Amino acid sequence: MNTFLERTLGLSDEIWYWDEILGSNWYMALYTLQTSPSRLWSRMKEVYTRIKRYYGARTELELNMAPLSARWAKFYKSVWHSIRERSPEYAKLLMLSPSAACISEAQQKRKCLVTMRGIHASSIGILIGQCFSFGLDDEVMHAATYTPFKKEWRDTVYKSVLLMDTMLQTATTLDTNVNEFEDRLFTAVENEIASMRNQTYDDEAAIRPQLIIERLIHILQDRFPNYAASSTALIGEWGRPSRLIRYWLPASTILLSSSTVLKIITSRRAELLSWILEFGSTLIDFWSNWVVEPVEKLIGTIRHDEKSEIAIISKNSLEADRASLERMVVDFVLDRPESGQRSLVTQADIDTITTKVKEGDLTPVLRAYERDLRQPFVGTVRGDLVRALLIQIQKTKVDVEIAIGGIDALLKSQELVFGYVLLPLYNQYES
Repeated sequence: MNTFLERTLGLSDEIWYWDEILGSNWYMALYTLQTSPSRLWSRMKEVYTRIKRYYGARTELELNMAPLSARWAKFYKSVWHSIRERSPEYAKLLMLSPSAACISEAQQKRKCLVTMRGIHASSIGILIGQCFSFGLDDEVMHAATYTPFKKEWRDTVYKSVLLMDTMLQTATTLDTNVNEFEDRLFTAVENEIASMRNQTYDDEAAIRPQLIIERLIHILQDRFPNYAASSTALIGEWGRPSRLIRYWLPASTILLSSSTVLKIITSRRAELLSWILEFGSTLIDFWSNWVVEPVEKLIGTIRHDEKSEIAIISKNSLEADRASLERMVVDFVLDRPESGQRSLVTQADIDTITTKVKEGDLTPVLRAYERDLRQPFVGTVRGDLVRALLIQIQKTKVDVEIAIGGIDALLKSQELVFGYVLLPLYNQYES
């Protein structure tokens, strides 16, 4: 089935080639030009064959004994006789439309390929429907001791082997359509099964494992190579022309214009060398600036290289400012306790104040600030108002650094994305 499937795909490619040729006047004209030498050679061989058949064996001796003028007269007579043998309709068609013969040839080849593809597709369907579908469920397959099921299994295997053998033998036949191929295939299989049973008069003896194994060996050793050779020959005959026929025109053009190309290259040698050097320099710069350098930066980012990290603030800046704020608040509370609060502040109270400052709570400082605002002049002279104001400024600085630290963490988490997106733009800006 894999073999038929591969051949079917190859046939589809060849059919697509002929569809392209038949669907475009330009492609048809190009095909006519490509095949003109081979058609001319075939016509010359045909004329030579007719001349040789017209003279026969005895004419050779007469020509050797006749004078030169008589030889030329007989030669022209034989050529004229060969031309007159061709039908007038064919000569008229050839003279009025040079591409008509190519169109007819392409249509005929496409028709043969379509027929061959249909036969292969039908073969795949038969393999799936007849050879790989035994019609037995799992329970029946495990019940190996039941004789009716064993007989059905044996018949299916034997018929499958015969189908594959006959299919490989007749799949390259193009004188029938798909329906006739299927009828011929099943008829040949049934006739062989009936012939085998008539010879042995016993189903058990007719379908022996040895016969199936020998037939399978025959399929592998003989049928497959013969089928591969015949199908390849048919595809080569009815498929697209060879590379020599398809590319002789550009090859001849390049060969004939090689001297002109060499003259152009020689006259513009300095410009060509400059173009080559600039092209090489462009490739090197592209590889270095757009491949190597971005990859190195991305690898440094993945490995958390300190040089590749996005640094907005210092790592110890936030901790130092926060510790300074805690000391400011503790000293302020120790120096200016609230009214009604005992003057002796224990270590537990200091720890509580420090914890609240870490959470952003500056209630003691704010209360003193509110109290001094009632008498701003007295608070300013005494210094508590200015001190509370400076503590709040330190608190604002700490809050700003916390916000910037969050932005810094976000940028570091997306550094790979920025590396992919922004590094090419940055390189372009530098260039």
